[in-house]
Amino acid sequence: MPVTRFLARFAATAVTAVLLCTGVSATAAAAQPTASRAASGCSTWQYVVKSSGTIRYSPGGAETGVWARPGDLVNVHQFSGPWYRGNFYWEFGRYYSDGWILSNHLDYLRCW
Repeated sequence: MPVTRFLARFAATAVTAVLLCTGVSATAAAAQPTASRAASGCSTWQYVVKSSGTIRYSPGGAETGVWARPGDLVNVHQFSGPWYRGNFYWEFGRYYSDGWILSNHLDYLRCW
């Protein structure tokens, strides 16, 4: 088995194990962004940036000149179709921007 294939299987197994230990199923975690947000009881949804994307002043509007990078966190508090607005944090937790980003750049993490 090639090393990259082994690592991909190992990573998938590790993620599943973490989700099982925290009581969250992989299906529930993947479904959260499209689930009824009002019914979730959450006011903030946290995502991790999976691919670089521009941060904008409004949905589809002018770019702020700031890019979200893979590994950064976004605490989302407003939604407009595929555009999510939130506060952006570097992967080590320091705030760096506020704005809108397309949801296809994000992976759901948790909500509160």
